[in-house]
Amino acid sequence: MNDELMERLARVLASHLGDDFDAAFANKREWTKARGGEPFRDVNMPYKGDYIEAVQAILSELSAAGFVVVPEVPTEEMVDIGTDILCERGCNPVSDDAVAVFSAMLRARPKI
Repeated sequence: MNDELMERLARVLASHLGDDFDAAFANKREWTKARGGEPFRDVNMPYKGDYIEAVQAILSELSAAGFVVVPEVPTEEMVDIGTDILCERGCNPVSDDAVAVFSAMLRARPKI
């Protein structure tokens, strides 16, 4: 999963918790600096990294449960591999066949 998508998910998580991701500090050092440099020891507010780590933990649990995150529309490489497999099985497919099979599989996926 790329960093952009991780951040988008972290934003959703923060919003769901009633927080503003953009207003969250990157880390405790940034938080302390914004408050004049005075070192506060009891800082329990979440930082941006906390949201990212939470998303990573969620994805890890999904993986442990046997789920993977895939794009809704297959990539070119996915289509090529799917087409190759269909060819190996004696079919005479075109790339649209692999896309149709992938789309049908996504529609039949278990709902979580």
